[in-house]
Amino acid sequence: MRVAIVGGIGSGKSAVIDYIKSLGYVTCKADEINAELFGDKDYIRLLFATFPEVRRADGTLDKAELRRQVFSDKAKRFILNSISHPRIKAKIMAIESDPLFVEIPLLIEANMGDCFDEVIYVKTKKSRRLKRLMNRPDMTMKMALKIMKAQKADKMLISKSTIILDNNGSEEQLKKAVDEICDYLLSPKDEKENDA
Repeated sequence: MRVAIVGGIGSGKSAVIDYIKSLGYVTCKADEINAELFGDKDYIRLLFATFPEVRRADGTLDKAELRRQVFSDKAKRFILNSISHPRIKAKIMAIESDPLFVEIPLLIEANMGDCFDEVIYVKTKKSRRLKRLMNRPDMTMKMALKIMKAQKADKMLISKSTIILDNNGSEEQLKKAVDEICDYLLSPKDEKENDA
C-alpha cells in the first residue's frame, strides 16, 4: 500500500510524515528526493542549459534565483516540473516497501494521483499556514503568497483525497488523528468493511 500525504505549503505535511516515521513505518519526502537531485551533475547541467541565469559566476546553482524565476513565471515552472517530476516519481516508485508513506506537495502537478492507494489531505487554515511559512529562513511574505497561489487549489486536492486530516488543533490532537488513520488504513480488509 502506498499512501500520499498532501496539502498546501505550510499545512503541516512534514509534521505528519515525521510522526508516521517515528511510529516505525517507511516514509519518504518528495522534497528530499528533489534536494538530492541538486547533487546530480547531469541534472544541474540540464538546469543551467534551461535556466542560464541561475548559474553563479563560480559555477554553482543559485537556488534562490531559480525559485524566484519559477514562481514568477508559469511557463518556467512548467518546464522545471517537466524536468524534475519524472525523476522524483521514478525514485518513489522504486521504493519497495508496504506500506509506504510519501509526503508529496505536488501530487496533481507531478501526475502521480494513480500511484497511491490512499491520499491523506492535511487541512489547515491559510492564516496558520502563512504564519508557519514566515518562520522559515529566507521566506518573505510576498514569496509565501506567491507559492501558495501557485499550488493547486485546496478543492482540487481534496477531490483527489480519500482521507481528510484536520491540522488546526494541538500537536497532541494531530498525533491522535494520525494514530487513528494508521490503525484504519492498516487494519485487515474485513475490519474496514465492517466499519463502513
